[in-house]
Amino acid sequence: MSTFFKHENHPYPPSLSDRGKLRLGKKSDLLIILTQKTQQEPPGTFDVKVLYGAAVVLPRNWPDFLRDPMNKQELFTFLSSKIASTAWPVGKQVFITSGVRVVGTDTSHFMLPCNHEEADTRIMIHLLDALEHGSYTCLVCTVDTDVVVILIGKFHALLTKSTALPVFHCCTGCDTTSAFCGKGKKSAWDAWNSYPEVTQAFNYMAANPHTPLETRGRDERKRREEEKRGRDARKRREEETRGRDERKRREEETRGSNERKR
Repeated sequence: MSTFFKHENHPYPPSLSDRGKLRLGKKSDLLIILTQKTQQEPPGTFDVKVLYGAAVVLPRNWPDFLRDPMNKQELFTFLSSKIASTAWPVGKQVFITSGVRVVGTDTSHFMLPCNHEEADTRIMIHLLDALEHGSYTCLVCTVDTDVVVILIGKFHALLTKSTALPVFHCCTGCDTTSAFCGKGKKSAWDAWNSYPEVTQAFNYMAANPHTPLETRGRDERKRREEEKRGRDARKRREEETRGRDERKRREEETRGSNERKR
């Protein structure tokens, strides 16, 4: 019983849930960790600049504005059409996301439609297109921690454990996963530094996102279940053997009694 009460007895574990809802952490703490003290300012000249929409347009009542799901769609559709119709300097190409389409100002170069729902990952499509068409220096302007994490995860040379960073970010709380109660990004980062062996597990999960993970606890439960099935099977066989022996003994006693009577 004491062992039972050592564990959370709740349909929504408080360590990972806030009364059935995601426990929200502070994602921006990860940016503070990743930002080096000797961080240099971005270069003044670059081949490509990618602007994340939220970094460009933020109404004062942004939370209220987003309560209506149509507002965001209509706003960026309007902005896309206005930007596309603007007269840009000669030699400058501008590409704007508009739904699944990509609107461009240069008819000689176009991007294929993209069904990525999140701008976080769609930015990578624009970067890939720029790199494939001869760009070398790219500047991404964003206010979203998720975008920074994805960029670091894809550009491996930036950080020693960059490929594992997206999985770390997911496990410690993001938009779709709950953060740990009382444990923020800083505490989780310190734990990661103290136990670097987990980097290999993070990298495996990043490379095999759809592969079921066999944990030691699951293997232990499977072993115990197999042992229990084995014990039950042996018990049934012993009972069947005792039953046969008992019937045989009774049959022999009956035959002996009948012979004596004759």
